[in-house]
Amino acid sequence: MPNFILIGQSLLLAAIVAGLVLLVVARPSNPAPWRIAAGWVTGLAAGIYTGCGLLGEWPRWQPLEDRDRFLAILLPLSLAVEGAAMLLPSRPCIAWLPRVCLAAAAAPILLHN
Repeated sequence: MPNFILIGQSLLLAAIVAGLVLLVVARPSNPAPWRIAAGWVTGLAAGIYTGCGLLGEWPRWQPLEDRDRFLAILLPLSLAVEGAAMLLPSRPCIAWLPRVCLAAAAAPILLHN
């Protein structure tokens, strides 16, 4: 039976950490567009890993299960792709190529050991 109180606490902590990291990185007084994008990527990463840490679902190496492969391989890859897309704001069509490749590779990464 899932512990809904612990899940709610981890969601709340993840949201607070993600918001604080976004505020620290983006500097809301006069943010540049690249700072906002970097704040979203780093805030998302910090929030997800904080919530997983509170739940006790930290990524393990050798990633033998699908959850471990998601947290140790797929999530860092998606954050790297979004970080690279942040560097190309004037060419969004080029930024979509790594996103599509990652989406195509997601199922084999998660399903096959």
